[in-house]
Amino acid sequence: MTLDERLAALEQYRDYRALRAELERAIGDVQSETERARLHFRLGRVVRAKFLQPTAAMRHLQDAYKLDPGLLDALRYARELYWEVGRLPMVRKLLEIELRAEGMSP
Repeated sequence: MTLDERLAALEQYRDYRALRAELERAIGDVQSETERARLHFRLGRVVRAKFLQPTAAMRHLQDAYKLDPGLLDALRYARELYWEVGRLPMVRKLLEIELRAEGMSP
């Protein structure tokens, strides 16, 4: 069974603790920075939605973007999260980074 299949099965059975543990383990095992970025992004989403831990989610989203600056979904998701917690200066900063990455000037 591949990693994606294991993760999908854990999500299907709503075993979010095991899903979190599997994602954390996989992040340590994967060599590719792009793949680690994808896993950090997924873990950030799980931590935010299922464990209601915005600070931990922000850390994973930041790690995802640092590992793969092309992963703009991590920026967008982080921006939404900062908006929800009321950190408007950070929302502005992330929006500017996102616009520059898209080739638009802020």
